[in-house]
Amino acid sequence: MHIESGPKTERLVRNGLFFLMVAGFGAAFLYDGYKGYEKANFEEHLKAIDPQDRDAASRAVVYSRINSSREKEISQEITTITSKLSASAQRDAMIAAFGGPPSFESSDEIYYFGPDYRIKFTVRGGMLYEPVGKTTGHKMTDLISQRIIGWVLAAVGVVTSVFLIRIMLTHCRVDDTGMTYRFVGHVKWEDMKSLESTRFIKKGWVDLVWADGGAERRVRLDEYHLKRFPEIIAAICKKKGFDDPVAKEQAMKAAKAIE
Repeated sequence: MHIESGPKTERLVRNGLFFLMVAGFGAAFLYDGYKGYEKANFEEHLKAIDPQDRDAASRAVVYSRINSSREKEISQEITTITSKLSASAQRDAMIAAFGGPPSFESSDEIYYFGPDYRIKFTVRGGMLYEPVGKTTGHKMTDLISQRIIGWVLAAVGVVTSVFLIRIMLTHCRVDDTGMTYRFVGHVKWEDMKSLESTRFIKKGWVDLVWADGGAERRVRLDEYHLKRFPEIIAAICKKKGFDDPVAKEQAMKAAKAIE
Protein backbone atom coordinates (compact mmCIF):
# COMPACT_ATOMS: atom_id res chain seq x y z
CA MET A 1 0.00 0.00 0.00
CA HIS A 2 1.32 3.39 -0.92
CA ILE A 3 -0.78 6.56 -1.35
CA GLU A 4 0.67 10.03 -1.46
CA SER A 5 -1.34 13.24 -1.70
CA GLY A 6 -0.52 16.89 -2.00
CA PRO A 7 -2.91 19.82 -1.62
CA LYS A 8 -6.13 19.99 -3.57
CA THR A 9 -5.83 22.14 -6.69
CA GLU A 10 -9.00 24.10 -5.93
CA ARG A 11 -7.63 25.14 -2.54
CA LEU A 12 -4.33 26.22 -4.05
CA VAL A 13 -6.07 28.27 -6.74
CA ARG A 14 -8.50 29.99 -4.36
CA ASN A 15 -5.87 30.90 -1.80
CA GLY A 16 -3.39 31.86 -4.49
CA LEU A 17 -5.91 34.20 -6.09
CA PHE A 18 -6.73 35.72 -2.69
CA PHE A 19 -3.02 36.32 -2.04
CA LEU A 20 -2.56 37.94 -5.46
CA MET A 21 -5.61 40.14 -4.88
CA VAL A 22 -4.42 41.30 -1.45
CA ALA A 23 -0.85 41.82 -2.65
CA GLY A 24 -2.03 43.69 -5.76
CA PHE A 25 -4.36 46.01 -3.91
CA GLY A 26 -1.77 46.57 -1.17
CA ALA A 27 0.86 47.55 -3.74
CA ALA A 28 -1.60 49.88 -5.48
CA PHE A 29 -2.58 51.64 -2.25
CA LEU A 30 1.06 52.03 -1.19
CA TYR A 31 2.03 53.37 -4.60
CA ASP A 32 -0.77 55.96 -4.53
CA GLY A 33 0.03 56.89 -0.93
CA TYR A 34 3.75 57.41 -1.53
CA LYS A 35 4.02 58.19 -5.24
CA GLY A 36 0.86 58.24 -7.32
CA TYR A 37 -1.16 60.91 -5.53
CA GLU A 38 1.85 63.18 -5.06
CA LYS A 39 2.68 62.79 -8.75
CA ALA A 40 -0.89 63.75 -9.70
CA ASN A 41 -0.72 66.74 -7.33
CA PHE A 42 2.58 67.86 -8.82
CA GLU A 43 1.06 67.74 -12.30
CA GLU A 44 -1.76 69.91 -10.94
CA HIS A 45 0.86 72.38 -9.65
CA LEU A 46 2.42 72.57 -13.11
CA LYS A 47 -0.94 73.28 -14.73
CA ALA A 48 -1.21 76.43 -12.58
CA ILE A 49 1.93 77.81 -14.25
CA ASP A 50 2.08 79.42 -17.68
CA PRO A 51 2.61 76.72 -20.35
CA GLN A 52 5.94 78.14 -21.50
CA ASP A 53 7.34 77.81 -17.96
CA ARG A 54 6.18 74.27 -17.19
CA ASP A 55 9.28 72.52 -18.49
CA ALA A 56 11.52 74.58 -16.22
CA ALA A 57 9.15 74.05 -13.29
CA SER A 58 9.09 70.26 -13.80
CA ARG A 59 12.28 70.00 -11.70
CA ALA A 60 10.87 72.08 -8.85
CA VAL A 61 11.50 71.20 -5.22
CA VAL A 62 8.48 69.98 -3.22
CA TYR A 63 8.50 71.02 0.44
CA SER A 64 6.89 68.54 2.83
CA ARG A 65 6.03 71.27 5.37
CA ILE A 66 3.82 73.02 2.81
CA ASN A 67 0.75 70.84 3.20
CA SER A 68 -2.95 71.24 3.90
CA SER A 69 -2.63 70.09 7.52
CA ARG A 70 -0.60 73.28 8.16
CA GLU A 71 -2.91 75.59 6.24
CA LYS A 72 -3.60 77.81 9.26
CA GLU A 73 0.10 78.10 10.15
CA ILE A 74 0.98 78.81 6.52
CA SER A 75 -1.56 81.64 6.42
CA GLN A 76 0.06 83.19 9.49
CA GLU A 77 3.53 82.79 7.95
CA ILE A 78 2.36 84.48 4.75
CA THR A 79 1.02 87.42 6.76
CA THR A 80 4.38 87.77 8.48
CA ILE A 81 6.23 87.63 5.16
CA THR A 82 4.10 90.24 3.37
CA SER A 83 4.27 92.58 6.36
CA LYS A 84 8.03 93.09 5.82
CA LEU A 85 8.92 96.49 4.42
CA SER A 86 11.63 95.56 1.93
CA ALA A 87 11.99 92.98 -0.81
CA SER A 88 15.09 91.45 0.76
CA ALA A 89 13.40 91.18 4.17
CA GLN A 90 10.38 89.53 2.56
CA ARG A 91 12.55 87.04 0.73
CA ASP A 92 14.57 86.17 3.82
CA ALA A 93 11.36 85.66 5.83
CA MET A 94 9.87 83.56 3.02
CA ILE A 95 12.88 81.25 2.77
CA ALA A 96 13.02 80.90 6.57
CA ALA A 97 9.30 80.11 6.84
CA PHE A 98 9.05 77.58 3.99
CA GLY A 99 12.41 75.88 4.34
CA GLY A 100 14.24 77.00 1.21
CA PRO A 101 14.14 78.97 -2.03
CA PRO A 102 10.99 79.02 -4.17
CA SER A 103 9.97 75.84 -5.99
CA PHE A 104 9.60 77.97 -9.11
CA GLU A 105 10.20 81.64 -9.78
CA SER A 106 9.55 83.83 -12.81
CA SER A 107 9.83 87.60 -13.28
CA ASP A 108 6.36 88.23 -11.87
CA GLU A 109 5.42 85.09 -9.87
CA ILE A 110 6.82 82.92 -7.09
CA TYR A 111 5.54 79.45 -6.29
CA TYR A 112 6.07 77.05 -3.41
CA PHE A 113 4.95 73.46 -3.96
CA GLY A 114 3.99 70.97 -1.27
CA PRO A 115 2.67 67.39 -1.47
CA ASP A 116 -0.93 68.63 -1.52
CA TYR A 117 -0.70 72.43 -1.33
CA ARG A 118 0.86 75.32 -3.23
CA ILE A 119 1.48 78.97 -2.53
CA LYS A 120 1.63 81.68 -5.15
CA PHE A 121 2.94 85.23 -4.77
CA THR A 122 2.65 87.98 -7.37
CA VAL A 123 5.90 89.96 -7.67
CA ARG A 124 5.89 93.69 -8.46
CA GLY A 125 9.00 95.78 -8.05
CA GLY A 126 10.60 92.93 -6.14
CA MET A 127 7.87 93.00 -3.47
CA LEU A 128 5.46 90.12 -2.79
CA TYR A 129 1.72 90.73 -3.24
CA GLU A 130 -1.55 88.85 -3.57
CA PRO A 131 -0.55 85.60 -1.81
CA VAL A 132 -2.79 82.63 -2.65
CA GLY A 133 -2.75 79.23 -0.98
CA LYS A 134 -4.54 76.35 -2.68
CA THR A 135 -5.01 72.67 -1.93
CA THR A 136 -4.77 70.03 -4.64
CA GLY A 137 -7.16 67.23 -5.56
CA HIS A 138 -5.52 64.67 -3.27
CA LYS A 139 -5.07 66.04 0.25
CA MET A 140 -2.69 64.75 2.91
CA THR A 141 -5.54 62.86 4.56
CA ASP A 142 -5.98 60.97 1.28
CA LEU A 143 -2.27 60.19 1.07
CA ILE A 144 -2.13 59.02 4.68
CA SER A 145 -5.26 56.88 4.37
CA GLN A 146 -3.83 55.21 1.24
CA ARG A 147 -0.62 54.44 3.12
CA ILE A 148 -2.45 53.01 6.13
CA ILE A 149 -4.68 50.81 3.98
CA GLY A 150 -1.66 49.76 1.94
CA TRP A 151 0.34 48.69 5.01
CA VAL A 152 -2.65 46.86 6.49
CA LEU A 153 -3.07 44.95 3.22
CA ALA A 154 0.68 44.31 3.15
CA ALA A 155 0.45 42.74 6.62
CA VAL A 156 -2.51 40.63 5.49
CA GLY A 157 -0.48 39.66 2.43
CA VAL A 158 2.42 38.45 4.59
CA VAL A 159 0.08 36.31 6.71
CA THR A 160 -1.64 35.02 3.59
CA SER A 161 1.68 34.14 1.96
CA VAL A 162 2.71 32.09 5.01
CA PHE A 163 -0.66 30.32 4.93
CA LEU A 164 -0.28 29.71 1.19
CA ILE A 165 3.19 28.23 1.66
CA ARG A 166 1.79 25.86 4.28
CA ILE A 167 -0.91 24.81 1.82
CA MET A 168 1.68 24.22 -0.90
CA LEU A 169 3.69 22.05 1.51
CA THR A 170 0.65 19.96 2.48
CA HIS A 171 1.55 16.29 2.08
CA CYS A 172 0.00 13.07 3.34
CA ARG A 173 1.37 9.56 2.84
CA VAL A 174 -0.31 6.28 3.72
CA ASP A 175 1.82 3.13 3.55
CA ASP A 176 2.39 -0.16 5.34
CA THR A 177 3.64 1.61 8.47
CA GLY A 178 0.67 3.97 8.88
CA MET A 179 -0.03 7.59 7.94
CA THR A 180 2.43 10.49 7.79
CA TYR A 181 0.94 13.97 7.61
CA ARG A 182 3.25 16.95 7.28
CA PHE A 183 3.09 19.31 10.30
CA VAL A 184 1.47 16.47 12.32
CA GLY A 185 3.90 13.58 12.14
CA HIS A 186 3.67 9.81 11.76
CA VAL A 187 0.75 7.78 13.09
CA LYS A 188 1.21 4.01 13.23
CA TRP A 189 -1.62 1.69 12.28
CA GLU A 190 -1.71 0.12 15.73
CA ASP A 191 -2.11 3.55 17.37
CA MET A 192 -5.21 4.51 15.33
CA LYS A 193 -8.31 4.16 17.54
CA SER A 194 -11.26 5.62 15.67
CA LEU A 195 -12.44 7.83 12.84
CA GLU A 196 -14.97 10.47 13.89
CA SER A 197 -17.06 11.37 10.85
CA THR A 198 -20.21 12.93 12.33
CA ARG A 199 -19.43 16.27 10.65
CA PHE A 200 -18.29 14.91 7.31
CA ILE A 201 -21.54 15.46 5.41
CA LYS A 202 -21.95 19.07 6.58
CA LYS A 203 -18.32 20.13 6.96
CA GLY A 204 -16.36 17.76 4.74
CA TRP A 205 -13.85 16.59 7.32
CA VAL A 206 -13.15 13.64 9.62
CA ASP A 207 -11.04 13.39 12.76
CA LEU A 208 -8.60 10.50 13.05
CA VAL A 209 -8.13 9.67 16.74
CA TRP A 210 -4.95 7.91 17.86
CA ALA A 211 -3.03 7.12 21.04
CA ASP A 212 0.21 9.00 21.52
CA GLY A 213 1.73 7.31 24.56
CA GLY A 214 -0.80 7.87 27.29
CA ALA A 215 -2.50 10.79 25.57
CA GLU A 216 -5.26 10.85 22.99
CA ARG A 217 -4.58 12.93 19.93
CA ARG A 218 -6.44 13.62 16.74
CA VAL A 219 -5.74 14.97 13.29
CA ARG A 220 -8.31 16.50 10.99
CA LEU A 221 -8.45 15.19 7.44
CA ASP A 222 -10.34 17.54 5.16
CA GLU A 223 -11.59 16.68 1.67
CA TYR A 224 -10.94 20.32 0.70
CA HIS A 225 -7.29 20.06 1.75
CA LEU A 226 -6.14 16.73 0.30
CA LYS A 227 -6.23 15.90 -3.39
CA ARG A 228 -6.51 12.14 -2.81
CA PHE A 229 -8.73 12.39 0.25
CA PRO A 230 -11.21 9.61 -0.78
CA GLU A 231 -8.38 7.12 -1.40
CA ILE A 232 -6.68 7.95 1.91
CA ILE A 233 -9.90 7.53 3.89
CA ALA A 234 -10.73 4.29 2.06
CA ALA A 235 -7.27 2.89 2.84
CA ILE A 236 -7.51 3.79 6.54
CA CYS A 237 -11.02 2.40 6.88
CA LYS A 238 -10.13 -0.83 5.10
CA LYS A 239 -7.02 -1.36 7.22
CA LYS A 240 -8.69 -0.53 10.55
CA GLY A 241 -12.25 -1.67 9.86
CA PHE A 242 -13.74 1.80 10.30
CA ASP A 243 -16.90 2.89 8.49
CA ASP A 244 -15.97 4.80 5.32
CA PRO A 245 -17.93 8.11 5.36
CA VAL A 246 -16.94 8.92 1.77
CA ALA A 247 -18.25 5.62 0.41
CA LYS A 248 -21.37 6.00 2.56
CA GLU A 249 -22.06 9.49 1.18
CA GLN A 250 -21.53 8.30 -2.39
CA ALA A 251 -23.95 5.43 -1.84
CA MET A 252 -26.57 7.83 -0.45
CA LYS A 253 -26.21 10.11 -3.46
CA ALA A 254 -26.50 7.15 -5.84
CA ALA A 255 -29.65 5.97 -4.09
CA LYS A 256 -31.24 9.44 -4.33
CA ALA A 257 -30.34 9.62 -8.02
CA ILE A 258 -32.18 6.36 -8.67
CA GLU A 259 -35.26 7.62 -6.82
